[in-house]
Amino acid sequence: MLSALLALELVLGQVEPETPAKQRPYWLETARQHIAECEVFPTADPDHPFKPHAEPVFHHIQSTRARSVGSVFLFVEPSGRPAAVGDVFMFPRGNQHQLYNEWHSLADGPLTVRWSGGSLMACDTSGLDWQALPDSPAAATGRTARERQLRQLARRFTAHLINREQDKYELRLLTTPLYQYHADDKDAGEAKYLGGGMFAFCQETDPEIFVLVEARQTDAGTTWNWAAAEFSNLRLFLELDGKQVWKADPPQFSSTGRHFGGQLKNVDLAAPAAPKP
Repeated sequence: MLSALLALELVLGQVEPETPAKQRPYWLETARQHIAECEVFPTADPDHPFKPHAEPVFHHIQSTRARSVGSVFLFVEPSGRPAAVGDVFMFPRGNQHQLYNEWHSLADGPLTVRWSGGSLMACDTSGLDWQALPDSPAAATGRTARERQLRQLARRFTAHLINREQDKYELRLLTTPLYQYHADDKDAGEAKYLGGGMFAFCQETDPEIFVLVEARQTDAGTTWNWAAAEFSNLRLFLELDGKQVWKADPPQFSSTGRHFGGQLKNVDLAAPAAPKP
């Protein structure tokens, strides 16, 4: 039975690093094993793959659209900047579960995801379209102040989806970033990226849109920028200060594009038995 702590994590969608084994979701080890079998690397430099973040940044349960459980993982550059996001999720089918995965490139250049010797995705372009965040303050030099700015800026965004029946669902912003990163203090004066964070808009606890907010250094000083990544097969819309600034209508799955996913295999995955009354 899931502990009260894990139940809270699932409500919020987020997990802390190094979750004790007895508090981990029953599907997590299967998800971790699959991610360990995946290679993510710059297409032009396969000898230097990106490393997965030590723990998933998110667990989710979806009951609005079928019943699925899953965990979201990040692969990061040596600097700590996110390079790709991968979701491993499972649907119950009889005595087994169907294992799916979904990927989105967050890298500035072409990126490849490979599993079991074959290519899952070979994104032939940059993964995100970055834009300046208007009416934003100069990025603070201190980490604590910059993290406070991140949260304030993220709250300016709202989002919704439209399903196949043309029903509109408002998506919930998790105001705590799933992931934050900073340039090393000794490199901060020369680094292009001063730091940033990744936020999720969710239906229930299922992420549908990721919004990244990043402080960049330019000749004019430090500026805030944003980019969005679709993580759904439904029509998605993002607003900034109440005005639509981005959409995926509908999201495009492509093995050579930024966003790809599908069913991979069946797995034996026994859910814990319900407690006796």
